[in-house]
Amino acid sequence: MTTAAHGQMCQVRFSWAPEGLPPSIRDLAYFGLMQTRLYGKDVMILRTGYTSERGYEIFCRAKDAVHIWDTILEKGGDDVRPTQFSTLDMLRIESYLLFYPGDNSETFPFEDGSPCGDTLWELGLDFTVSPDKIGFVGSENHYAMKGKERFKIVRRQGFWDQ
Repeated sequence: MTTAAHGQMCQVRFSWAPEGLPPSIRDLAYFGLMQTRLYGKDVMILRTGYTSERGYEIFCRAKDAVHIWDTILEKGGDDVRPTQFSTLDMLRIESYLLFYPGDNSETFPFEDGSPCGDTLWELGLDFTVSPDKIGFVGSENHYAMKGKERFKIVRRQGFWDQ
């Protein structure tokens, strides 16, 4: 079973965490993990950033999940707010963290019926091709789509970018 804590204040306050939680959790590297105990239960805590904010995922036995979740809500008070997954997805997309195929034109096709597929121009990834590079597979299609974007994903400046 997994639960997650994400957001700017997650690491700063740790209001949801018991006093016995190792201080080293603050120093976990991105995608680092630690095995410890949380509210008397064995857990594995993984530092993540699903929404591009600092976050933690807590892995536990299914039988311990309700106890851990309820205690996080109780201890966290106003600092902890359950959200639905679609809310996290909105933050993830705004942070330029895209999933295939759900966040591309296979899910949202072109209105004019042209073939599905997102361009590097739309995804904000045009920097991955040198401006004067030609002759690669797909180069004609790539350059033909410039200026024909249906949308443009622009990376926002987040809390951790500052």
